[in-house]
This record gives sequence, structure tokens and C-alpha cells, in this order.
Amino acid sequence: MILLLAALLGILAQRTGLCMVKSVQRLRTRQPGLLIVILGCGVWFWLATPVFTDTPWSKGITRYASTWPFALGGGLFGIAAAFNQGCTLSTLTALSRGHYHMLATMAGWVLGWWWLGWLSPVIEYQSLGGAHPPPWWLIGIAAVGSVLIIWRLAPSHRRIYAGVMVFGATAGVLGIMEPSWSPSQLIEQVSTRVLTGRLPWPDMQRVLISIALVAGMILAATPRVSWRQYQSGPTRWAKHLLAGSVMGVGSALALGGNDSQLLLALPSGSPAAALALASMIAGIWLGLAIEQRYLCRKKAL
Repeated sequence: MILLLAALLGILAQRTGLCMVKSVQRLRTRQPGLLIVILGCGVWFWLATPVFTDTPWSKGITRYASTWPFALGGGLFGIAAAFNQGCTLSTLTALSRGHYHMLATMAGWVLGWWWLGWLSPVIEYQSLGGAHPPPWWLIGIAAVGSVLIIWRLAPSHRRIYAGVMVFGATAGVLGIMEPSWSPSQLIEQVSTRVLTGRLPWPDMQRVLISIALVAGMILAATPRVSWRQYQSGPTRWAKHLLAGSVMGVGSALALGGNDSQLLLALPSGSPAAALALASMIAGIWLGLAIEQRYLCRKKAL
């Protein structure tokens, strides 16, 4: 069941084009719908997990107070994700479509985590205890409001936004069974183990979940660029390596990238997750503006 849910999650991520960078691009053109639906994934999490109190998820999540590492980490992650043209999950969906330079992004994540760990800065995080669900009446109002808004959209948008909602619910059920399901958490633990030996090896179930997730992405990837068709130069690989490194530093400071913030920390009621996501959105907006200005100047020359 867990592997089937992971594969379904990969298919939904690929088919819906779930990406915070894309949602902020639309926000810049006054189309906030996709961003609102993505941020509302937590609503569908709670609707799918009514018995959360007796699950490993509720015991494995820690809420944190809003402090500067979450603002700085979220901002750095957002700027780098804009230059990467994809956040955490969308990096994997792009890779499964044959955009092989995203391998450089993933290598950058490891470098960023290692670099920050090597510096060992003194950072204090204020814990607020375990998961704290919102009132059920608030969840119900948000859910009904989301459905009504989506129903009024054009059919093409309605299908995508409904897919994002199903994604949130599926991630919620998967989170009950395995709180640390996200591939970025797996890569971080493996790289930390290899580089420092501080953490244990992840169990096989988490490895199989990531494999099933990527398999779902590959299965749903259309069109897909073959290795023979793929063309890219060293400049592009270097750009994504640098962007991935900054994303790694940012996610380490904020205790998670946008996937864990959206699908785990924010539904738990963590104020730090709200600050980190707001900073990510602001960082993506700034990164997109910088890149757009650079391209305009390059075109003018």
C-alpha cells in the first residue's frame, strides 16, 4: 500500500506540474490560483488523516517558533529554486522527463548540506512541541471554499487544481505511514551518513518509497527527452550545481525544503513553516525578477 501511494504521488506530481516556482510565475502575472491551492495542501492532509493522534506522524513532527534561520533559509532556497527553474519535487519530475542537468542540482543539495555541516554554525531552534491540528470547522470551511473556487475555474485549470488537492490528500495518507517519506530527506540522511557518519543508514522502506515515487514520475512523463536527444553544455550544469548548493544550504537552515514544509511542517501547525514558506515565495519572486532582468539585458546586447 505504501509503495502504491508513493507511485501515485509521483504520477500526480508529474501530471499536475506541481511546482512552487511555476505558481509564483503565475502569481507575477496576477494568477494566484495555483499558489493558493498548493499552499492549501495541508487542508487535504487533515481531511485524509482524521485519526492522526495515534500515528507515527504525530509523534515524529516537531513544531518550531519563527526565528531568523527559517527566514534566511527559506529566502535562499527560493532564490536558488528560481534559478534552478524548479523546487524539490519538480527537480525530480524534470529529471524523469529527461532533463539530466537536474542531476547537478541534486549533487548541489549534497554539497550545500555538507558545507553547512562543515561550518557547524551555532544555530538555536525553539521547539514548540508536537503536531497541533487546526479546528475542524476551519478545515471544513477551507475545504468547501477551495472546492467552490475550483468549480468556477475553466475546465483545464479545474483538472490541474483538483489534481493538486488529490496530491495533498495522498501525501497525507503516506505521511501517516512513513513521516520521512520525501526523497530530499532520504538524500540528506544518506549524504550525512557518508560524509560525517553522524546519522544511521535509512531503512529499506524509505529507499523503496523514493524508488516508487520516481517510477511513478517516469511512468507519467510525457513527452520524455531521450539521452540521444538531450543537449546541454557545461555552463548549464554549473548553474544547476550552484543553484542546488544554495538550495541545500537554505533547506538545512530552514530544517526542510518546500516539500517537507508544505506537506509535513505546515499541516502540523508550525509557525516556522509559515515563515519559511513566505520567505521561499519572496525568494522565488526575487530570483525570477533577477533572471528576467538579466535575460532582457542579454537580449538587448
